[in-house]
Amino acid sequence: MADSYVEINLTRLSNNVRAILEKYPEYKSYIGVVKGDAYGHGMRAVKALHNGGLRYFAVSSLEEAFDLRKYNAHVPVLCLEPVAIERLGEAADLDLTGALAAEAVSEAIKRAVWNAKSAYGYPAAGDLPPM
Repeated sequence: MADSYVEINLTRLSNNVRAILEKYPEYKSYIGVVKGDAYGHGMRAVKALHNGGLRYFAVSSLEEAFDLRKYNAHVPVLCLEPVAIERLGEAADLDLTGALAAEAVSEAIKRAVWNAKSAYGYPAAGDLPPM
């Protein structure tokens, strides 16, 4: 397999983002998908995208979200990989928009319904004990 080399002109990248935003102003937002450390180009590429006007980013995992937060603590971030229910606290601390595994969502909804019904004196829905 041959070695590969990619050179990115960060100024042109920023200018390209600006041109897209100007050409299509009817869109409310654009998301810069920067998973895999911006496809191997690193936070310099993320900075160029942000400088060009992108104000929302997507990463593949919670770990990548931690890395992005080191660069920018305030930009909105979507985590594409479902976040395990036991790591929701970490996701909340990072102020992420996240995907949840269907099983985790289902379990959380069941618990919320069970707790609400129990709190208001309704018969418990099934045998689900409170956490």
